[in-house]
Amino acid sequence: MEGTNSNLSVRSVARSSWYLPRLAKNLSNYVAQESSLPEEQRISDPPLEQMAALAERVRAGREARTSGQTQREVGVEERSAAVTRLLDLLQIAAVVLVGTRYDGRVTNDLQQWGYTVVAR
Repeated sequence: MEGTNSNLSVRSVARSSWYLPRLAKNLSNYVAQESSLPEEQRISDPPLEQMAALAERVRAGREARTSGQTQREVGVEERSAAVTRLLDLLQIAAVVLVGTRYDGRVTNDLQQWGYTVVAR
C-alpha cells in the first residue's frame, strides 16, 4: 500500500462523530482478516502490528469518549437536581425571613440577605 500515511494518530482522524465508529470497525476487520492469513500472504506495509496497535488506540479512545460523555451527563443531572433543591430552599428561607423578621411584608431590607427586591 504505497502512499499510505502510517503516521496517523487517533486524534487526527477522530474529529468527526461518524468517522470514528467506521474507522474502528474497519481497523478491527482489517486486523482480524490479516491475522487469519499466513505471514507470507499478509500485506507488509503497514505492518500488522502497527495496524493492531492503531486499532487498539482507536478502541480505547472510543471507550474513553463514551465513558466521559456518560460521566458528563450524570454530572449535569446531579447538578440540575441540586440546583432545583437549592432554589426550593432559598424560597423557603425567603418566606421564613419575610414572616419572622419583616412581619409578612417584602421590604428592601431583604437585599441585605442577598435577595433582589423588585418594586411592583
